[in-house]
Amino acid sequence: MTRRVLPPEVPATWLRVYEPETAFPRSRWERWGTLLEGGDTPKQVNARADRAQLLTSWSGLLGRLPSTLVSDDPVRMLRREGTLLACPVLDPGPPGPEAATPSPADSPILSAEADPEESGESGESGVARLEAGAQSPSGGNVEGRRRCLVKAWDLPIAWMVMVDPEERAKDCPVGQHLIPMGGARARVARGLRTLRRVLGDSETTMEIAILGRWLEEFHPQGWLEIDGTKVARLVGGEDGVDDVGWGLECLESGDSTGAAAAYQRIRRRSRMLVSLSRAS
Repeated sequence: MTRRVLPPEVPATWLRVYEPETAFPRSRWERWGTLLEGGDTPKQVNARADRAQLLTSWSGLLGRLPSTLVSDDPVRMLRREGTLLACPVLDPGPPGPEAATPSPADSPILSAEADPEESGESGESGVARLEAGAQSPSGGNVEGRRRCLVKAWDLPIAWMVMVDPEERAKDCPVGQHLIPMGGARARVARGLRTLRRVLGDSETTMEIAILGRWLEEFHPQGWLEIDGTKVARLVGGEDGVDDVGWGLECLESGDSTGAAAAYQRIRRRSRMLVSLSRAS
């Protein structure tokens, strides 16, 4: 009998928000806790969640989501500084049968169909629509907020603004970063001030502003994971973090030559990814 394999996965960069126990209803947290109590390691739990996320993306093409995925409530787990944090794969939306159905725009499969240069989607998929979503105080216990963003064939500049090169994941140094929420918010604010002063209301400036407002909706003790491993490997193992940081430093110091050089490196990498997406 031929073994069934998972659908193909499009190279994509993921942005995930992990929050502590107090950010979720007790019943949901206890359900996730049984996964680890049953002997599963966080790595095994995360692998199942990733498979569920891939199936969710493909199900979005059909406009329906398997009921087993909804009932299983797949989750990714992360332990940082002695605290266990969770990132649900299927965030519940408004009450109703369609609550957990993924939006087609959030599918890395559909995102791969669009040329980011032609569509204007040079930033993160879904971020521009977050302003219309549920609003809540920072750290509030509110379900339904989108905790996972995805961008196919791209290493979004706005996301890389949040990263310190020292925050690269030690067991996966290419394209993966773990960032404390406080650090991410501070860097977004700093980058936004610099870009507004130098570039005004550019497209990148607006993307970073929206990203900053989105971050305020989550628990202040949360962590972020940027995982662009598969995309970075396509462009020589560089995710653009160093170039984005260098470019911002040059803008702050008034070094227009250095800023232009950093921008050209970022654009060269972006054009390479666009070419690869078309060739696929």
